[in-house]
Amino acid sequence: MSPSNPRNELGQQPRGDVRAAVEAVLYAATDTDDEHLTEIVAAHLSRLREDFGETDDLLVQVHRALDLLQDGLYERETRRRTETDESRLRAVQLRLIREELVGLAGRLDGAGAVPEQRSPRWQRESPYQGLWPFEADQAPVFYGRSRLTAELTGHLEACLDRTGMAVVTGASGAGKSSLVRAGLIPAIAGGQLPIEGSSDWPVLTLTPGPNPLDELAAHLAAATGTDAEAIRTTLASRPDQARHYARQAVIAHAESVEPERRDLVRGSGRLLVFVDQFEEAFTLARDDAARSAFIDALFAIGAKGTDAPAGAVVIGVRGDFIDRCAAIPAMVPVLRRHSFVVGPPEPEELRQVITGPAAEAGLRVEEGLADEILADLRAATSAASPGALPLLSQTMFSIWQRRDASGLTRAAYQEIGGVARAIEVAAEEVHLRLTPRQRTLTNELFRRLTVIDRHGEVSRRRAGRSDLLAVFPDLAPVLEMFTAARLLVMTGDTVEIAHDVLLRSWKRLDTWLQSDRMHRALLTEVADDAAEWLDHRRDPSFLYRGAKFETAQSTRAAWDSNPDSYREWNEDVESFLNSARHAATRRSLARRTAAISVTALLAVSVTAAGIAFNTGSELRDERNRLLADNLAATSGEMAGRDGDLSRLLAAAAWDLEPSADHQNAMVGAVGDPVAETVEAHLDDVQQLAYSPTGEYLASSGGEGDIVVWNLERGEEQSRIEGLEGTGALAFSPTGDALAFGADDGVHVVSPANATEQAVLAAPADLSEFQFSPDGNFLLARDGDQTAAWSTEDYEPAKAETEPTWNDDEHRAVAAGGRFAVEWSADAVTLIDLALGQPVRTSYTRDLIIDAAVNPDGSAIAIAVGSEIRNIATADMTAVDAFDTGVVDALDFDANGSMLAVTGAEGTTVWALEDGQLASEPLYNATSRPGDLVRLHPNGEEVLIADEGRYRLIDLETGTEVDVPWNSEDWIAHIDFSPDGRWITVIDGENNSEGDEVSLTLDQHATILDAETGQEHLTIEPVNGETAMLGEDTVAYSPDGQQIAAIAGGAVKVWNLESGTVTAEIPGDFATASGLRFSADSDRLVASGEDAPLVWDQSENQMLTMEQPPGEDAFSVEFDPVASLTADGGYVIQTGSSDRTVRIWDADTGAYITALAMTGEPLLQRHLPGQGAVLGLDAEGSVHRQEYDFLADPYGAVCAEAGRTLTRDEWDEYLPGIGYGSIGVCNG
Repeated sequence: MSPSNPRNELGQQPRGDVRAAVEAVLYAATDTDDEHLTEIVAAHLSRLREDFGETDDLLVQVHRALDLLQDGLYERETRRRTETDESRLRAVQLRLIREELVGLAGRLDGAGAVPEQRSPRWQRESPYQGLWPFEADQAPVFYGRSRLTAELTGHLEACLDRTGMAVVTGASGAGKSSLVRAGLIPAIAGGQLPIEGSSDWPVLTLTPGPNPLDELAAHLAAATGTDAEAIRTTLASRPDQARHYARQAVIAHAESVEPERRDLVRGSGRLLVFVDQFEEAFTLARDDAARSAFIDALFAIGAKGTDAPAGAVVIGVRGDFIDRCAAIPAMVPVLRRHSFVVGPPEPEELRQVITGPAAEAGLRVEEGLADEILADLRAATSAASPGALPLLSQTMFSIWQRRDASGLTRAAYQEIGGVARAIEVAAEEVHLRLTPRQRTLTNELFRRLTVIDRHGEVSRRRAGRSDLLAVFPDLAPVLEMFTAARLLVMTGDTVEIAHDVLLRSWKRLDTWLQSDRMHRALLTEVADDAAEWLDHRRDPSFLYRGAKFETAQSTRAAWDSNPDSYREWNEDVESFLNSARHAATRRSLARRTAAISVTALLAVSVTAAGIAFNTGSELRDERNRLLADNLAATSGEMAGRDGDLSRLLAAAAWDLEPSADHQNAMVGAVGDPVAETVEAHLDDVQQLAYSPTGEYLASSGGEGDIVVWNLERGEEQSRIEGLEGTGALAFSPTGDALAFGADDGVHVVSPANATEQAVLAAPADLSEFQFSPDGNFLLARDGDQTAAWSTEDYEPAKAETEPTWNDDEHRAVAAGGRFAVEWSADAVTLIDLALGQPVRTSYTRDLIIDAAVNPDGSAIAIAVGSEIRNIATADMTAVDAFDTGVVDALDFDANGSMLAVTGAEGTTVWALEDGQLASEPLYNATSRPGDLVRLHPNGEEVLIADEGRYRLIDLETGTEVDVPWNSEDWIAHIDFSPDGRWITVIDGENNSEGDEVSLTLDQHATILDAETGQEHLTIEPVNGETAMLGEDTVAYSPDGQQIAAIAGGAVKVWNLESGTVTAEIPGDFATASGLRFSADSDRLVASGEDAPLVWDQSENQMLTMEQPPGEDAFSVEFDPVASLTADGGYVIQTGSSDRTVRIWDADTGAYITALAMTGEPLLQRHLPGQGAVLGLDAEGSVHRQEYDFLADPYGAVCAEAGRTLTRDEWDEYLPGIGYGSIGVCNG
């Protein structure tokens, strides 16, 4: 008998038997995790076709068996949930066998598809995605990632037992998005996650974009059928409510599943949230608070609670952003335990990416094509390069576009120039089809679809399609062509670049972006810093100064010239740079940078070509000038942070080079009481409290931290972190216990070492704590609700006495009750409660969050942003105040030696002795109330105007003096010339009826001869309403020879004797108020809309004053009034409701400083002869602010500093200057 032929024997076997045998082998192979066995089975099945051509039909049946077995496994998984691990493993193995079989078949006969008899499983568009990510409905053509999908599914299962969060990370191009979208999500829907009912979980996929919280709210709204804006508002303040919305989404989704499974979904279903491109939360989102709420909301969705879990969250993020993620404390444990790293595909997996989709689509891959592509791919990238996958995907899409009847050919591959140039060729093909106009638009389009960070790195960003078309209506064909080439993605109304790899692979795009990359990178940095400045309520310490500001300012013209191209250029950035021009930053880093910059600048100035110094003295002078300018700038930067150092640096600038700018630096440094500044917290300080012994200062921060400072040692004593909702603080009377509130209750700790003594259950949002005076009780309140605990055992108790709460949120009383501190937005005042009046005050230049005063009143702590500033009250401005009673008007004589006040309760005149009221008034008449009061220049008489009449009273006799002038109308304004010869009257008709007051004021001023009562001069038109406020619409020169007036929006000057106009001053005075002459009559000053206006008559020129820092500097309740000091060198402006006196250098126009005044003065009067400003408050108290330091600012700063620079300070701020070689406040 001849040997049997195996081929014949096989062919003679019944096909059912063969198929049954094959199915048994397949089932056995899928029952193990043995990759080698998988390869053997696939190889033998392929060899059947190689050895037995007639088995083509058998292979078709094998594929069908694979399909049936796959479906059977999914069905079995539904019935037998307890065996899902095994079922998932077999399903994965089946997929691997299928992919291995397709790859082997392609290598054997050059065809990557199964025989033609089999109908294609994929009959839609291209089976290759190009640069687009795969989506869930493209899972059948998602090849090369089956094992990774199974591993990720198992990884997610482990994560769900803990945080409910998983992070999928890897390099750009590794395929993270497709792995989750087309791998994980379909696997879960197919039952491969061994959690009962998981195949019915609803899925929510989003990308953060510039407004991540808005994106999350919109998707939750769509899933729950509720309002997106309402969800966003809720999540912004309570991100933990995201868990509630996730549960709603699950319940809503349950209605769409089969009835028999609905209860299971409602009871234990989860919302699967996939956050793709999580890096956008850092590259595009600028709102830190919204970003934090977004992340907190994701954690709330994934968190395990007491009831059914709400969701599962998968975050996809590029590997180069892991450090940014790790900066978020809550993400650190997730990154440690639940990160899933996606690496580059293995070589065989890359082959499957080529052959698998072709097989599913019924396409043949030409023999040798896959090998050629993979060889070129290895040469173009590297075996382990994550960029290989998008390059390969775009290559296959381009080949598919060029396919012919035979399938995917080598000719098509050669046409696109190989794998290395596939992306560039695709982009260039589109570009070449564009018209010249469209090419220009393409440049602009890709600039708008990219963002460049402060390091110059380019990232993608989305843009609204409708927004783009609104600006460029003919852009639509460009969008369509780049989208068809898979280089752009359009989803709904959004457009974005398909993949980061395009940014690296298309040389033309790189050239476009390089042309202004640094401008865009710098603008991104400025925009980030501007946003931070706004987040901190325009804190000046966040503003640019020095070289950084100059760099931004020099680039500003480019940004401003094309705002459409520079999308970050906006009103916030412009406001930030405008404010930076005027305000000084207060960052300690800036002063070190300044010193380094000076050293570098000096080196450049000495060595650079074109700069030659003829003598050593010229070099020394140049060095001194540069260093002095930087010392003056750094002095301003230290203002409000270290007063003594600020003063000493200003003095050093003056010693090196006496100049007007350096004198102004000293003037600005006078009166700064801040002794030191510490960066206490990461976020804003919430509240401050001194211990009754004065030993400790406690502060609470917005990041859940409590810090206790040892004031005697000047260092941190203890710190508590990791709390939520910290705020109110209180020390016990003995100082050995500190109570503070948090979300989990009231904590009582030892301030010395933070040892916890008790945690008490209490309502949230406690606004205030206090211990009883005997220390036996701790009391707290929340609105109208109060609580009390016995300090013996910290059990709830009833206090023996009713507590007295402080209801003034801007006032704090020290332990012992002697002193209090009162603060406004930018001023702080020490009040002696025993005297019942303020004793010290200071203007702080910054927004004060909270303040506290120590028991003996020697120090005040203020919270500014995240800093705590310690103020020595001895260095604050002393408050001189005296009570005059409630008044409506006041007047001082020219020398400040007399004060007259009038009101409904009468008229009183005092002599002033050393700035204080004399013990007895010169004149007091309760029977003579008035609306206006003026002291006669002779010092012997006072004029009282009351409604439609006025009286001149002799102060010695108290009798009325007859005068030849009078008025029958209501007097709005009256004044004397300095020599008493002339009187100015502005009056009007009183049309009042009953309680309705109505005045029709004349629009002219009349100048009367005081001796004859005759009209001498009429000035019109004038603003009678402005004059009624007590401002000098008409002003006399001190020498009595001139009169000036704001008439019709202009200023005119008359010769009083002749009544002729001698000057008309150019300029816009339409909104100006107040008009004053200088003491020598040479200069006139008025308050303009933005800053004072100064006219120099001898030079016949307008001197422009700099606008003060801050947008709201002139948003005041009362029109400001400007005047000049006795020597005409400084402009003093009063009348602002922020109780400050502002000072300018009249010669240079430089704004110098602001001085604080207490008492919310309703009226202020500058007395040049006295070198002081007096203010009258609503209670009738007069406060005095002296500025005599203007005469000798160097002596003033040295006296206040009380020391010279230390050696370390000298070396840091005066590099290259011998220690002690100039006498900085030293002699």
